[in-house]
Amino acid sequence: LVNRPGIAQLTSNAITGRPTGGNYFQTLFGTKRVVVASTVGWYTLNTAVDPFTWTDITGGTALAGSAEHSAQFTVFPQSSAVRLIGVNGFLGDTPKYWTGTGNYASLGGSPYPARDVATAANRVLLFYTKESGTEQPYRVRHSDFNDSDTWPANNFADLSDTLDTIVAGDALNRVQVAIYKEDSQWVGL
Repeated sequence: LVNRPGIAQLTSNAITGRPTGGNYFQTLFGTKRVVVASTVGWYTLNTAVDPFTWTDITGGTALAGSAEHSAQFTVFPQSSAVRLIGVNGFLGDTPKYWTGTGNYASLGGSPYPARDVATAANRVLLFYTKESGTEQPYRVRHSDFNDSDTWPANNFADLSDTLDTIVAGDALNRVQVAIYKEDSQWVGL
């Protein structure tokens, strides 16, 4: 028999709010980052010091999240940066992005709050959006080609052939996306 070593402290500080999601990504210059979203903001793990610490990258724009909705992330290369794009599923906050330095920012072009996000066919996809105060449970919106800051009004599809709402979306490969609904599955090409 071997004694278990017990609990070890991972970080010297905690994040604010309840954690709702996380992501590991690599910047354009190869810097590896761990990001955690909470109900009120985003944090990155600083591994340069021991013990590790969390750095708040929320800035002055706190989230209005809920513990019932998980944060979702996707990675999107744009211009000379790789963006980590996230939604908190709360349908009250616009999608945010972070490039690995500074604080996060809202995506340009006024995209709508969404429950899930993915990248496919060089576009950012938003699933189950809230537009002008109305939930769109069958809607998939997409940005312009190679531009996560441009969201034309007609760049969407309503998957209302079946009356089950969108639960999640995920890229299957570089150009295909799966849309998971309560009672059906869709594949976009």
